[in-house]
Amino acid sequence: MGQEDLMNTAEDVADQFLRVTKQYLPHLARLCLISTFLEDGIRMWFQWNEQRDYIEATWSCGYFLATCFVLLNLIGQLGE
Repeated sequence: MGQEDLMNTAEDVADQFLRVTKQYLPHLARLCLISTFLEDGIRMWFQWNEQRDYIEATWSCGYFLATCFVLLNLIGQLGE
């Protein structure tokens, strides 16, 4: 079995796999995207102080603006 035969077999297997799973892939992609937003929002909720302190130290914007920014991001992440 040569390299060309191996490549043709691999392409056939990939084509067959995509025919079977093509209808599910967009839904799986959306689920992964939403789970990323939810995970980030939950992490922000549990690491609130660290997030706020990091923004405050990095941007030198003060406690109030850092809190507002983290709150806005939290609402945006969990509200999606």
